[in-house]
Amino acid sequence: MTDVQLLNKLYFYVNLKTGLVLTKNQFGNLKIRLTRLLTDQAVNMENLDSVLDGNPALFESLLEEILINESYFFRNEDHFRVLRDIIFPVIIDKNHFQKDKRIRALSVGCSTGQEPLSILIAFAESNHTRDKIDFHIDAIDLSRKAILTALSAEYTKIQCRGLSPELKEKYFFRTKGDKLKPTATFLDNISYFHGNILSHELYEGCYDIIFARNTLIYFDDVNSERVKQKLIRAMKPGGYLFLGESEIGWGLGEKVQSMKFNQSIIYRKR
Repeated sequence: MTDVQLLNKLYFYVNLKTGLVLTKNQFGNLKIRLTRLLTDQAVNMENLDSVLDGNPALFESLLEEILINESYFFRNEDHFRVLRDIIFPVIIDKNHFQKDKRIRALSVGCSTGQEPLSILIAFAESNHTRDKIDFHIDAIDLSRKAILTALSAEYTKIQCRGLSPELKEKYFFRTKGDKLKPTATFLDNISYFHGNILSHELYEGCYDIIFARNTLIYFDDVNSERVKQKLIRAMKPGGYLFLGESEIGWGLGEKVQSMKFNQSIIYRKR
């Protein structure tokens, strides 16, 4: 048995368990670390399924090596300009005339938390109404390590790239370790969940805004379609869906209309 054969079998195992499609380049870049993890646990091609089925911690360690948790604040800045200057004002004005003063957002593949925090800052910067609005974000990621970082919410200088000095001053404070941390009341508006969006239960018609950027590209065609339909069901009528640039043009069906704002295409549920 060669390392390539073992890694190929791991490829199919990961796809079976998570729905993720992993490229050969990913395995090539991680070959040494993945092979070492498997070898240390005496895993071979013949017993891989049984060993990983009986050792969830090992499988999670392998996933952590494979998953990409690179994130920064206001990634794809134009999305957040549209959100702050156009979408939030529309939702807030609509909310003003309704009895229900809640606004809900979802961040899928939230990584280490910069995306949901960026959504929260965009809301705070656009909310000039005197109405008290109950705004909350649910955020989910497959990486437990990333979620733990998001929960601690202490960010290094590199992790804070994308934040202007004004926003740092307004919404963050500096810790003893010279990291930046959002204020406690700010963090109360986010709930983090560790899990796979395929199996994570979402309430239908719940969310005004969903960010699922660069998520669909990691699933095979069948599971990508399942995720898309799940997200559409979770959106409120009139809700907005943000996808990654490489996902623009993926068919979402007649229930969703594409809208072009500035340089971004956003999807709105009819």
